[in-house]
Amino acid sequence: MLNPSPTGSTPLRPWGPLFRQHLGIPMLLLCYFLFVALWSLLPVLREFSSCVPAPASGVRTVPLFNVWTIIWNSQQFQRGFDGYWDAPVFFPERRAFAFSEPQPATLLLAPLHPHKRTPALALNLWLVISLTLNGLFTVRLLRILCVPMLFATAAGTAMVLHPLVHDQLDSAQLVPLWPSLWTLAALVKLRQCSCVPETTLRAVSARGLEVGIAFCWTAACALHHALFLGLLLLLTGWTLIPFQSLRRWLPGAVAAGIVCLSLIPAATVIRSVLKGPDFVREESLVTQLSVSPLDFARTSANAQLNLPALRGGSFFPMNPGWIRLAASLLACIGCYVGRCSLTADQRAAMRFLIAFTVVAALLCMGPRLQPGSWRIWSFLADWLPGFAQVRSPFRFGYFFQAGLLLLSAIGGCVCCRLRVLQNHAWFRKLLTVLLVVIISFEVLPGQLQLAGVPDLARPLDWIEEVQSQLPAGHGLLILPAAPTSNAAAFEETVRWMIRCTASGIPIVNGYSGFFPAAHYQLLQRLQKPWSGQLALELQRQHVAFVLAAESGVAKQLSETQDSGLEPIWQSDRSGAALFRINFREAP
Repeated sequence: MLNPSPTGSTPLRPWGPLFRQHLGIPMLLLCYFLFVALWSLLPVLREFSSCVPAPASGVRTVPLFNVWTIIWNSQQFQRGFDGYWDAPVFFPERRAFAFSEPQPATLLLAPLHPHKRTPALALNLWLVISLTLNGLFTVRLLRILCVPMLFATAAGTAMVLHPLVHDQLDSAQLVPLWPSLWTLAALVKLRQCSCVPETTLRAVSARGLEVGIAFCWTAACALHHALFLGLLLLLTGWTLIPFQSLRRWLPGAVAAGIVCLSLIPAATVIRSVLKGPDFVREESLVTQLSVSPLDFARTSANAQLNLPALRGGSFFPMNPGWIRLAASLLACIGCYVGRCSLTADQRAAMRFLIAFTVVAALLCMGPRLQPGSWRIWSFLADWLPGFAQVRSPFRFGYFFQAGLLLLSAIGGCVCCRLRVLQNHAWFRKLLTVLLVVIISFEVLPGQLQLAGVPDLARPLDWIEEVQSQLPAGHGLLILPAAPTSNAAAFEETVRWMIRCTASGIPIVNGYSGFFPAAHYQLLQRLQKPWSGQLALELQRQHVAFVLAAESGVAKQLSETQDSGLEPIWQSDRSGAALFRINFREAP
């Protein structure tokens, strides 16, 4: 079914063969996948330094929040990570950065200084890099499985255009699938290395170190992906264990585990912050964000082949394309019907990919998956750390679709090698071209919306005023506060976060994946008219200023009797007003 593993080696001649074998093809692939990634983000390229992708719904809160995350990581890199978890939001809450996805991998963008002038450029560059690497690591994984380069490149193209990634492009933290693909490739290489009797302990340990490093990169890009990938490997990774060579394999597994121990400090901080019933997701919400069986028959609206009866109205189009799905099924059949033509390593890898994809599909269903009286998701939430905080089981679909794209390339290879085509070379070549094109481009990226990012080179007038007067160790409350916990209501809040964090101003307002209890308490107080008692409470929490960002709010605060607020500045242009909290308790 697949090409046999290469044996022997050819002596290298100077420069020409060296470039072709070690640099030429990788460089061509890099340029090709970079082109595909840029093409998929074409609307963003026109505003590359000022706008970021936003969902079709028009809710810009999440992409802007990812911009804020990159700004905070960049600032911390410049400051030597002094107080990394104490992000200046939800003041005076400590460890507020643990309420959301930290994405420390974006520290690679710190030399761009996104906290000063280029936050949109940094995020867009991260998206381009991630999409390009998604394609490259797909090719690497399939080439390890001896899939022909043409079909491996087709799957790499499909991975760059991964349907769910582009449907959820505003969730930039979930775009980098390449560390997960790297982890899978490293696991396959570890098995292959362990099965060779002549392999040294050093070589096996090196492969194990690669597995650990790849998984750590998965967590650095997205803890969410690391959590899901970890569960999938726990349930399906046993298929890659070479039990006949277990003694040679174990040192590599131990080396991988030792490297993964480096994740414990960050996991411990996040776990300590998110403990307690206040941070457990409601089952009704988790069920709402789970996949139903019908969603596996739904394709994206941009698919080239779409069933009219199922088109539209779907929040979770899980089908990555009907032709790709058919090719994946063919790969599964070929794995067992044509197993005599596969090596033991290839059979194990195929079993793993099939199990990986099937289990990911089942876990997509979250609480909807209830065989009999066994509530699988409730069991995971009760016993596995982190799963009680998971809100969106449908995001297992990232791995489900990735598995199908990998299998579709193998299935296309199987199709073109059927015996009935052996005497029809021209038809086989035509079929190969058609399958490569379809696997690559069966689902195209949709039309992108854009979200404008605040221009940090032009600070607002009130930013400069607060910077000049805010005492060290004190915070700022900005009104009006978001009235609900709906993400759409927090767009302006996140814009304030971007500007204030870039300017070093701690604010009481904030947005994240989770909210502290103090946020909800303050929100209830702000639904009522302003009072001196509220000013006193804020003063005791070292909140020094209140900014009324709208003229109507500024007027209301100015007219409130015994408000405990002292007006110190007002903008002639916007009507925004700054108040100092100066409440004096009665003797």
